[in-house]
Parts: sequence; C-alpha cells; structure tokens
Amino acid sequence: MDALALIVSLFLGGCAHGQPEAVVIDGHGYSVERYTCAADRHYEVWHRQCQGGYLSRPFLLKAQESGQGFYMNRFAEVHSGWHVRLDEVYFPACEA
Repeated sequence: MDALALIVSLFLGGCAHGQPEAVVIDGHGYSVERYTCAADRHYEVWHRQCQGGYLSRPFLLKAQESGQGFYMNRFAEVHSGWHVRLDEVYFPACEA
C-alpha cells in the first residue's frame, strides 16, 4: 500500500461510497469514486482505467467543498494543494 492509498483509507473509513463514474478527458479514461462522510463532506478518489478492465492505484484524493487535493508526484512524495488539476499530478502506470 502506498502513502496515498493509506491516506485514502484513513480519510474515508466509515464513509458512504457511491457508484464509480467513468470519465473520459482528452481521450484518457478515469474512474471517479465519490464518498459522503460525516458532516456532509464529499470526496472524490481518482484512478486510471487500464486495459483489461482494471484500475490503477488511486492517484488523487480531492475534497469537493474546499477543492483541496492530495496527490503523489513521480518521486512518490505526497503533496497537497488547492484546486488541483489533473495536469499537476503523476499518473501511476497500468501494470498487469
């Protein structure tokens, strides 16, 4: 389990999980999982859609209300920022 997966599990433990949504941006497929937590807080967890129907490890945890996001760079360092864009994050490889 990498650092971001650990953060996701700590933040979203006990939250209600909705159905994942498939999103295509610039020809690339993503899966967005939405969570609703206590105090009516909403979060999104982003994964890449890989060939064969499986998902990459999570690469972005984003709070809906504040826009704060947690993501990893290519050196596996966890970063946090406000209104994080997909072009700012490192996408994990799709491994078989």
